[in-house]
Amino acid sequence: MLYYLYMRHNIFRKIFFSLAIMLSLTGSSIGQYKQDVANYILTYRDIAVKEMERTGIPASIKLAQGILESGAGKSELSVNANNHFGIKCGKDWNGQSYSLEDDDFDTVGVLTKSCFRVYNDATESYIAHSEFLRNPAKNSRYGFLFALDPRDYKEWAYGLKKAGYATNPKYAHMLIKSIEENKLYEYDVLTSFDVAANVNPANPEPPIYNKTDQKKQRNINKLSSINDVKVLMVNDGSSLSEIAEQYDVSIKSLMAYNSDIKSKTIELDKQTMIFLSPRRGSYRGKNKWHYVKKGEDIASIAKEYAIKESYLLRKNNLKKKEEPAIGSRLALRGWAIFHKKPVLSKEKKNNPSKAAEQANKAG
Repeated sequence: MLYYLYMRHNIFRKIFFSLAIMLSLTGSSIGQYKQDVANYILTYRDIAVKEMERTGIPASIKLAQGILESGAGKSELSVNANNHFGIKCGKDWNGQSYSLEDDDFDTVGVLTKSCFRVYNDATESYIAHSEFLRNPAKNSRYGFLFALDPRDYKEWAYGLKKAGYATNPKYAHMLIKSIEENKLYEYDVLTSFDVAANVNPANPEPPIYNKTDQKKQRNINKLSSINDVKVLMVNDGSSLSEIAEQYDVSIKSLMAYNSDIKSKTIELDKQTMIFLSPRRGSYRGKNKWHYVKKGEDIASIAKEYAIKESYLLRKNNLKKKEEPAIGSRLALRGWAIFHKKPVLSKEKKNNPSKAAEQANKAG
């Protein structure tokens, strides 16, 4: 018995010391990263502010991107290629290159090494980052950023994500978190002379108007509920990808809920209704009937009440592709056996493929 207790004590003691060592190493690595970030900011804040004065790109954004993309200056790419922003070669690059696996795949879907630009030093990389965003050939992609307030780091972060600078869906939030944790917004109100003289900003807190503007911007889109289904009325030109990120819904689910929208990146028109959860297979509202108006069909009516099209068809004894006539009455509730089949529309639904075929023949 004593031997058993002795052995158990030794086992628990070994486990305890192993956990203590692991926690110590984890804490040490976190502490080291924070120190790396602090050193990175001190090293590159001057060039970040100078580039802000020259180009209008917020110093906070440039520093935050540099920290994330280069691992605070410790990544393989930043150490071996002086590339702090993950800028790839592109077709116009004639300088040195560095190969590294990233997010490029060959024709059969196998991950392949990507071509990255090599710079003489980090300063050259910081300047190249500005020119990359200001490149006239990329104006349609990044040009809108330069119409934003250079002190509004949040809108710049969301703008970079919207433009597709990085594939990570949390990229905007990661930038904002880095800026606020490290108070990088301080450098958006300083000049290069201030940085050289080590001057501290008068107000070290984040600009209040950023939060207000951000709240106003997000309130443009109206969130509501129809038939106990979450619905977003889009008015600010957001894409499905942006909505998925903002409301923490997977893009796959969002596209399934809104199957009529085929692109996850295209800007949505004003007053576009987006479902954030699946439509229901029954109607829970007060309305019993719907009277069909001009321009309406089964798809649009089902969408209006946040119900599945199959439910509406079944409730009204309709077959797929059958459409009710204008003025006819559709049942939203009650037993289908007691409902008369509505008068059918004599107009045939347009078939896009047939219409295109006929247009080609006519041409």
